[in-house]
Amino acid sequence: MSGELLVDLDEAGRRLSLCRRSVQQLVYDGALPSVKVGRSRRIPVIDLEAYVNGLREANDRGDVE
Repeated sequence: MSGELLVDLDEAGRRLSLCRRSVQQLVYDGALPSVKVGRSRRIPVIDLEAYVNGLREANDRGDVE
């Protein structure tokens, strides 16, 4: 992973293997934090990692379908 702190929705989708629309929905639902930079929406890379870790923990607990 590069040294970027923020990524756009397309890059977040690539990193999560999701489409842009799915990332937008995660942001809208509050499951994935984002920040506004000017008129653009960006996702902190640390929050992508936290989201994936949360999914992993939920899987380990059996909380996902």
